Amino acid sequence: MKNSITAFIREILRVQTEPPRQVKYIEVLRVVFKEKSMIFVFFLGLVLALPLFLALSNVKSSDRIFFALLGLILLLIAAVPFYYARRLLNAIKIGKMLFAKVESVEFYPNSQNTLDALENGFAEGALRLPEGQLINFQIDQPWAKDIKVGSLVEVLVVSPKFNGIFPLGLHE
Repeated sequence: MKNSITAFIREILRVQTEPPRQVKYIEVLRVVFKEKSMIFVFFLGLVLALPLFLALSNVKSSDRIFFALLGLILLLIAAVPFYYARRLLNAIKIGKMLFAKVESVEFYPNSQNTLDALENGFAEGALRLPEGQLINFQIDQPWAKDIKVGSLVEVLVVSPKFNGIFPLGLHE
């Protein structure tokens, strides 16, 4: 199964090679909501928050603040896909496409870290960017099992200082 976010980023970069790229937030959000994990997080937050807000009228006044805060926290969980879409939009608009060399990697074939890792496994390790910075990575995509020390990984880099990278695939 091909990752729709990666395919979307690759298509944008193919058409608009240099930043700043013109992309709409709604387009990115639409692609983000094609991912199972984002749909799950969104509905989990909503399903848990809505009963709390509906029950506020039946709760003692001393407990209302607690239930309201708990509901807001759960709504923040539901907002994760929107935050991720905003980060992705920023990366697409201003990011640079680079090839990073894998310095170290561990692969976990039976990982339960993410929903995608259940199918694909999970790889984590360190990448060295052409400028010399070493950044950590975690990947749960189908190509994660093929990563070896010395492999080149295509990454969209926003800010290596803050680990702002989006791995797109192995360089062929």
